Amino acid sequence: MPFIDLETNLPASKFTDEFLKKLCSTTAAVLGKPEDRMNLSVKSGLSMLIAGSTAPCVMLCVSAIGVTDTAEKNKDHSAKIFKFLTGELGLSEDRIVIRFYPLEPWQVGKKGTEDIHAHIVGYRSYTGDFAQNPFERGDEVGFGAMALKVQDPRSARSPIRLGSVKAHAVFALKTFKMVLELYLDLYSQPCRSVFIFAKKNNIPFEFKKIALFEVPAIRDGDFTLHVHLLLSGPQLLIPLAMEIEVPKEKMDSAMEDLDGSLKIFEEKFLQDQAFIAGDKISIADLVAIVEIMQPFFAGEDVFLGRPKLAAWRDRLKAEVGPELFDEAHRDIMLAPEMAKNLDKSKMAVFKPRVVKLFL
Repeated sequence: MPFIDLETNLPASKFTDEFLKKLCSTTAAVLGKPEDRMNLSVKSGLSMLIAGSTAPCVMLCVSAIGVTDTAEKNKDHSAKIFKFLTGELGLSEDRIVIRFYPLEPWQVGKKGTEDIHAHIVGYRSYTGDFAQNPFERGDEVGFGAMALKVQDPRSARSPIRLGSVKAHAVFALKTFKMVLELYLDLYSQPCRSVFIFAKKNNIPFEFKKIALFEVPAIRDGDFTLHVHLLLSGPQLLIPLAMEIEVPKEKMDSAMEDLDGSLKIFEEKFLQDQAFIAGDKISIADLVAIVEIMQPFFAGEDVFLGRPKLAAWRDRLKAEVGPELFDEAHRDIMLAPEMAKNLDKSKMAVFKPRVVKLFL
């Protein structure tokens, strides 16, 4: 559904019904769209200046789905449209400016079915009243397998806060009349962050639990976003599951690295604040907590002897909600016991390869 908007300082008498029909048929042919899908508007008699001159001129805006999204396409479109306008209006090319804008289907509303200004995941965006929300136009923030791109210009820049996009995300999903599908493995840190975020913000979704080593994904109608990542959980669990003794020097080195990372987190990121970005919880805290919880996979409680870290965890858990926090981390908390109950005989055949790969 292309949109052709023409602005000019020429008089209205220049733009007869015949001219509009010619402009419609020409631009439809140029864009490869049917004429009955075209939408045209003309604003004449405007006060305008192009290239420092108020001489007769035209500004044409062409917005369309799928055909105005590359320089090559627009170069071809431009040449053909310039030829039409110079011939019909008697203007030289230097008195005409054409702007091309690519549209996505969700940006066009028709018959009350797709009046969309918000979308979720990947390239999609949230909009609405952001007076209290910490976004700025053009911001893109990734967390786990999800990313947000903000299009509202009225807000100040600061970290994204949990709860701030609730109404807008729900609006988007309800408008599309479809349920978001989250294919997640809660052994995975990024998957847990997405799971917590969606539930905390009351975003309707269908949870599709995937098996270990399968690829996490988000599906919203015909749009699918998937990620490739190495899960650290299985790497931690394998020695327990297969009763493989990890060399002491390797274990000592790993614990030393872990201790160093946690000290840096406390001293450089958390400092004396309630949360990473200040007094309010943010996505930074959500991404951090799922990583810091991961050693529980191997039975290692990283909060013992670290009161500052534990206090931060407790504040975060209270903000997210204890039930949701525990639900998201239930699998990794139960992993050590699950490893003990596995049938070791069935895994023996993989032992040599596992030792080579992970140890």
